Formats: sequence, structure tokens, C-alpha cells
Amino acid sequence: MARTEHRGAWLITLALLLAAGCVLRFHELGHDGLWTDELFTSSMVRQHPLKWGHSSFRRVSVFEVTPGDSFWTAKGGEQSPPLYELLTKAVVTVLGSSEFSLRLVSALAGCLWLIYLARRAMKAREPFMRRAYLCTLVISAVSVALIEYSQECRAYGLGALFTGILADRWLERWRTGFAQAELPGYGELGLFILGCHTHYNATVFCALLLGSYGVAALHTKRYRALARLALVPLACVPWLVLNAHTILLTSKGGVRWREFGVQEALRGALQCVLELPGTWVLLLGGAALLLAAGRRLFGRSTEGAGVWRTLLALLVLSTVYASLIGFVTMRAGMLHPRYYLYLLPTVYLGTGLLLAAAFSRVSIVAIPLALLVASSVTDVRSYYAKERNGYREVTRWLRTHGDASSALLYTWAPNLSVYRYYLETFFGPDADERAIPISGVQEGPEVCERLGDAPRVLVIAHYTHRPFAAAALEACGTRYQHTGELEYREVVGQVWTRRPPSVAQ
Repeated sequence: MARTEHRGAWLITLALLLAAGCVLRFHELGHDGLWTDELFTSSMVRQHPLKWGHSSFRRVSVFEVTPGDSFWTAKGGEQSPPLYELLTKAVVTVLGSSEFSLRLVSALAGCLWLIYLARRAMKAREPFMRRAYLCTLVISAVSVALIEYSQECRAYGLGALFTGILADRWLERWRTGFAQAELPGYGELGLFILGCHTHYNATVFCALLLGSYGVAALHTKRYRALARLALVPLACVPWLVLNAHTILLTSKGGVRWREFGVQEALRGALQCVLELPGTWVLLLGGAALLLAAGRRLFGRSTEGAGVWRTLLALLVLSTVYASLIGFVTMRAGMLHPRYYLYLLPTVYLGTGLLLAAAFSRVSIVAIPLALLVASSVTDVRSYYAKERNGYREVTRWLRTHGDASSALLYTWAPNLSVYRYYLETFFGPDADERAIPISGVQEGPEVCERLGDAPRVLVIAHYTHRPFAAAALEACGTRYQHTGELEYREVVGQVWTRRPPSVAQ
């Protein structure tokens, strides 16, 4: 740095920000119960062994996966690549399958993104880029969206790590001159390959970056570099072959939540893109844009050469990516802000550049950053206070109302992968074998017969499947009476007690 006497204070500042961000990602990591998607991932990690050979794989949909299937069969039936589950399998082998260990990969990925930013801030030679990375570090550290997905047993946080690093390298090349910049080497291409194997929405993001590098390589006739870039799609082919049937099923809406029209999908995409960064970040970025434009217009800023070119490239990238993901989610019938998460580190990097261009000194930019941190406290507290214990609490409640002689009934056969974790936790490792599924109201008489003479029936159901349980109870006539119920978020637990023989008759 220009003034070596300030280097110690600079390093301490980065260390404190890094520590605070990592604490937020590990705070109460294993405290809350797993929710639906996390439970599905845990089943993929815990129940399906890594088997090799031709006989270890069969093409089935996610609805047809059975507990005895290999990991490759089970994961091939799901609509995302396998990297997160493979890494979590390694963690679970060492640490066991607690909520903490199942989420550990995501928490570490969230911390690695902060470490990367701190290192870039520390190594940057230009004061402008030191400010830019400092701002991005602060924004990322207190981002509720990044904190949330760093605490989930899902691939989103891991994918955001790779897309963030790759976006930073891409934006740096735009800042210094994209056409003449050195194209990605083997290490960076390795990050592309890893990112593509976290989630297909991350694959789309990586493809956009890689495509721009390919155009640059063709334009400058760097054919050896172009051949090097081709390693990424080649590395993705094996998994795409294994997962092709599920990609086709998803593209046709085979796992859709509901139908989306074009206008609704566009509104939803815009809402998701605006919701993820947070209101205060958008306001701060907008104010920084006006200030930076004013400084540039009146000739008061000579720093940050190429920053406007970089921001324009970021805008184009964001627009194209959001449009593509909006189209994909419309076709698949699934719309949620998390599908746009892989763009979020890029948005934060752009906001950091704007703040660095708007404020010429760290001591000045620290003021809006402090306001951002203060405004984020309420949102972060609200996130930690959010209830996420439906499956765990309902299953625990059922355990207090039954014993080994109780029958276990759950709704919709494919949902065993969701219920299994807490059934085994509270009822023993054979609970999934004892549990009886009901997947429709027409199965009520058959299920009632399978219940036999059980003195008590413990029912666990998603709230949308209440009619299934009601059909089974009705089919049993006077044999059972509904004696207790607990609804906790989206999960419902019921207790049916067998009537005395004289009453039942």
C-alpha cells in the first residue's frame, strides 16, 4: 500500500470483517431442523451408496427412486448435478449426519467467498480496487440471502462461490481490456467445471462467461486457448448423459409446481432479481451510481479506468442471465428467488465498483457501508428468528404419543425421502421400513387393512395431503378415533387411537 503505516489497520479491518461474516454463517448452523428440500438432499447423501459398474445405474424419474438404488440412479433422477451431495457424503462419513454436518459444505463455501474477497482486497495494487473489494466484502458479509444459503443443505451456496469467483475474473478482464486479456488457464477452467456441477442455473451462468471467452478467442485467433476452453463442456458430458432423461422431463414441466404464463414469469423474474440483493443494497447502489456518474461528468475522478465499460458488461450479463433463467423457470413451472442466486455475487461486485467510483477514500466510503450494516441488523435477526422446524417438531411430538407397537403412516410414497431423516432419528433405523404410505384418497381401504390391529396410528403429512389421511381414517370406520393433531408450518401430525372392541363393532 502507498502508506505502509496504515497496512496494519487495513489488515485488521479485513480480518474483523471476515471473522464477522464467518460467524454469521456458522451461527446456529445445526440449531434448526431440516426443511423439505434439505431433507431430500440428506436422503440422497445418506441412503444411496456410491456404487460403480453398469448395474449400478438405471434411468428412473425422481418419483421412482427406491431406497436400494445407487447414488447415481437416485441423483440421475433429480434435476441438479451431484457435486454438493458428493462433498457432503465425504463430510458425513467423517462427522456423522447431524444437521450441522449436512450443512457444513454450504457454510464453508460462504466463508470461502468472503476469504476470496478479503484476499483480493489485500493484494490489490490500486486504491480504487482495494475500496471496491472492501465494499463487496462488507455487502457480502451481511447479505441475508448469502447467509441463508450458506446455512442450507443444498447446492446454492456452493454454486454461488464458484460463480462469484468466475464473475470477478470476468469483470477484471473487462476493466483492463477484454479483447487483449489473457484467457482462462487450467485452474480457472477447473472452477468452471466445478461450478457447472453444482446446479444447472450455475451452469447457465458459466456458459455465458465461457461463451464470451470463446468469442474473444475466435476474434483474436487464439485457437489453442479456444481448444482449452472446450475442456469445460467435455467435462460436463458424462453427467449430462446420466441426467438427460430428467432434464427432458423437467423441461416439459414434469416436476412443475404450477403453470406460469409469460407475463407472470416476467414479473416473477423481475421480483426475484430485485428481492435477492436487498432493498438497502439497491438504494446504496443507485445513490453510488449517481455520485460516480457526477464525478465522472465533471472530471473529478480519474480512478478506476474501464469501470463504466465493466458495469455495462455486467448489466448485459445480468439481463441475459435473468432472461434465460426466467424462460427456464417458466417452462419448468418452478419460480423462486434462489434460482437467481448465482447472479448475486456479480451484483455485489458491481455495487462495490460503483461505491469505489463514488467515494475516493476508504474513510468516506466507510460511512455508507456503516449505514448498510446497521440497516441489515434487523433483517439478519429476522432470518435467525424464522421458524424452520416443522418436520423435526412434528416427528418429535408423534414420538411422545407412540411406541414400538404404533403404526406409522405417511402421505405420498415418494415423500419417504423427506420424512425418513426424522423418522429414523426418533423411531429408530427401521422406521422407514415400518412406515406405510398413502398416495391418494382411493388407497384408503387398502391402507386401513395394512394397519392391522395396531393400537395407535401416528400420521405425518404435508398439509396439502390432509385428504389422503382423512380417506384412510374414514375407510377404517369406527376402528380408530382421531385423538390428537399438531400442525407446524407445512407439516401435520395426527394420532389415531384404536377404539375398544365393543365400540368399534
